[in-house]
Amino acid sequence: MKDSPENIPAPITASAAGSTGPQDPVRAPRLTPGRGILFTHNAHGQALDLTDLKKWLRLLADRYKVRKADLRIGSGAPCHVAALLDESGQRGIALSLRIADDLPVADLESDLTSDLLDLVLCPSTIDIRYLEAWAARASNLGLPIRLQLPLPLPSGLDPGALTACLATFNAVTFRFNDPFENYPSSAPRAGLNADLLPLWPVLDALLRQGVPVRLTELPFCCAEPPFWKTIQNAVQSCTDTLAYDPIVYRDAVLRYALKPVMFGKVLDAVLREENSPHSPIDKLLLRYILSGKRTLIGAWLLHKLTRHRRFSQWSQPRPLPEAATTLDAQIALHQDQARKNLGPDCAACRLQSVCDHGADPLRASYPDLARHAVPGDREYDPLFALLQQPPYLDRTDHACLAAAADGPALVQAAKRITVEAQPTREIGADAYSIQDHPTHRMPGALRWYSFTHAELQSTVLADLTPPFTMAIRFGGGIASHIGFSFGRYARILCPMTAAQHQLTLHVNAQGRFVLLRDGEPVHPLEFANAEMTPARLASRCQPRICIRNIDGEIVTQALLLWEEGALPTAPAQTPRHSVIIVSTRYARRLQAVLQCLVHQQGIAKQDLEILVAYVPGLDATDDILDGLALLHPEFRILRVPMPPSRARAKGFMLNEAMNLARGERITLLDSDILLPPRFFAALDAVPNAAFIAPEGRHLLTPRDTAAILLGEIRPWESFDELLNGVGDYRHRESGGIPPGFCQTVSRDVIQQIRYPELDHFEGSDTEFSKQVIRAFGPESRLPGMKLLHLDHGGSQWYGTSKHM
Repeated sequence: MKDSPENIPAPITASAAGSTGPQDPVRAPRLTPGRGILFTHNAHGQALDLTDLKKWLRLLADRYKVRKADLRIGSGAPCHVAALLDESGQRGIALSLRIADDLPVADLESDLTSDLLDLVLCPSTIDIRYLEAWAARASNLGLPIRLQLPLPLPSGLDPGALTACLATFNAVTFRFNDPFENYPSSAPRAGLNADLLPLWPVLDALLRQGVPVRLTELPFCCAEPPFWKTIQNAVQSCTDTLAYDPIVYRDAVLRYALKPVMFGKVLDAVLREENSPHSPIDKLLLRYILSGKRTLIGAWLLHKLTRHRRFSQWSQPRPLPEAATTLDAQIALHQDQARKNLGPDCAACRLQSVCDHGADPLRASYPDLARHAVPGDREYDPLFALLQQPPYLDRTDHACLAAAADGPALVQAAKRITVEAQPTREIGADAYSIQDHPTHRMPGALRWYSFTHAELQSTVLADLTPPFTMAIRFGGGIASHIGFSFGRYARILCPMTAAQHQLTLHVNAQGRFVLLRDGEPVHPLEFANAEMTPARLASRCQPRICIRNIDGEIVTQALLLWEEGALPTAPAQTPRHSVIIVSTRYARRLQAVLQCLVHQQGIAKQDLEILVAYVPGLDATDDILDGLALLHPEFRILRVPMPPSRARAKGFMLNEAMNLARGERITLLDSDILLPPRFFAALDAVPNAAFIAPEGRHLLTPRDTAAILLGEIRPWESFDELLNGVGDYRHRESGGIPPGFCQTVSRDVIQQIRYPELDHFEGSDTEFSKQVIRAFGPESRLPGMKLLHLDHGGSQWYGTSKHM
């Protein structure tokens, strides 16, 4: 492919950054599914242990980040509905009942409660009286009820009676196959078109009555265009609240066949993955159990020993060559192979990017499945047809939309800035590269190449402080998702639904943001397995371009940037000291810690910056930082907001904050430790030490702590009095290895050594100290330096649960 003008997207202009592109006729807000699934019995009808089911709920909340889950219950007891409903409430998951095995209402009467999110009925056969009984019971409870029915529809059903019955349900899904249900035999059937004939009049009637309808697994070409709006393939399910989270669903299918004992072992292994530095055996065991292949462990070990040899790397992606001509040839091969995999009809179809082309289970039932190419320009938007139906929204979905109530104001601000103001600067395509990947530069643009589903990122575009707005154009190819990344824990991405897009990201002074695609707001993609869409951005941002699953190639251009006021003529002074505090449910103690910092003596204010890593909304940290900024605007105070999934991962939070710290020395400080007034002056008296620690800490009594928190004692004024008062003193504890309540290191240290990242903190601080000592030598102690430790009712690694 040549670097011709048609392969480069049109240049972005300031007015275009806020313009409105072509709009779909119905662009209702769309959310990711956010739905998980769990079952009380496995595929063999064996009951799972209640403790394991509670672990599964914890996994759904902590690892998969679902906001709701369907609990599948079938014949046999016990179902543990009441216990699991209570557990799910504690985990912040709304629980639904998925009723299987044609269970009658009477068998579940004691488990039905209005505390459920809704019901989902999954019968293996279609009995109108049975369906009417469940619809009536749900109505009496005031609960929505969803329905899933098997295909093909049985012969002899009265279409009018069936339609009248189905219209009483809140949503209806038709499926050919379901791994959790006992659907009719999947043996090869006569013909798909004949089997679908009874369905079309039913679908038509339901759509006319406004019932949300989904038809899964079916290629678009097997339905007439008026029914395309009902088709839900894999790409549509990612932004459909009636679907399950794809990764949760895949893992549930794998576990459904396991016996109860093996099921419990899998859960334990997965839960330990992020909670222990010694989990390789668990990961091996997990692979072995899920695959059922006894040779896997030996094969895996053989691979580890021989992976450096070429014969063992035949299936690994090789490094891309730097030559553009060679890359063009690889793109041609990649596209040719894709066409062969699709077959001639699907390769010529305008819907090839948004269709499953007939999933494997469907092909097994219909070996002679006939597909044909739909003519026209290629369609990239997976929701091009589904958007013609209103989305199904339950109370959890409405809560998500309400949480973004400030969106319209941000959208208006973004459009006003990009239309009415000139960019303060332009970051040219020659100013950034692709991180750890070949970079091909074009005139005014940059080409990205990839032949895998991997995520690629650019180098850092700029060092920014909110508020700011930036806009960039993507084109000359296609990818699944495009947007921006901020460190390891934050992604703001949206699906690419056309061959060319312009993205605008507007961030206000508080770190709240909105993402515009072609001038219209889009909901950022919420990632599975990691809560990577942040509630707000940090006070210091280092954005990168981020692209996932590139189909061969894509092109980006210069980035336009709007900042508050004119660009500074000189960079801000680098502070001598950075203080990093992780605060999780310690807001009141954090206030006292910060007050001691802003009242330090013997150090210029510009020589100190304070970084607070926290989870927005978990406590009152935001209010405290707002107040401190009003009273002490001369101090540089940086917010480092983290997702709720990292609330207990103190090592991760510290490491991310270290990436933003600019000081020559970095002090890692617990949010319950009070520093003496001349702490930094004492640090400056030890000029060449790489690792510095105090002599010890004085544990304040609950009464003195209460007096400090209520403002009756100002510790920066009464420090010596408090130090000499009642309370225990710990001198060089932990066997002389400096613990994590106060550790000061040089910039050289954090460039080489980081904190262990576990889902807790126990042992991480001493391990960090040991690594620093091994690399840089023994620590230096500040002679006579004693700190104050606020009481919080005992040693709690995850933050105090009460505030005095």
